[in-house]
Amino acid sequence: MQYYPVSLSIRTDKSQYTGYENVIITVFVAKDGVPSKGERIRLLIFQPSGKRIFNSRLTTDSFGVAVALFHLQKPKVSGNYSVEAHSTDGSMGLSSFLVFSD
Repeated sequence: MQYYPVSLSIRTDKSQYTGYENVIITVFVAKDGVPSKGERIRLLIFQPSGKRIFNSRLTTDSFGVAVALFHLQKPKVSGNYSVEAHSTDGSMGLSSFLVFSD
């Protein structure tokens, strides 16, 4: 059996947000450089303090893409929010975005 490494790439629609905005998160998954359909992904978002505030399970489409929508409440904590995507084989992708309070 041949092992194909899984790579995960995470992108948000913007790099900076304020309260009550939607964050659109796109995860691209490839195996050996080829888009991977049907990959199950766990998506997590963490406040700057490290507190987890979002947990979602996604599945990639035929283009290796999965999309999630996260609605920001009025931020109590400004700063750099971390985004993690985990595949079932243990691969991980990382990203972040900034949140400013009004």
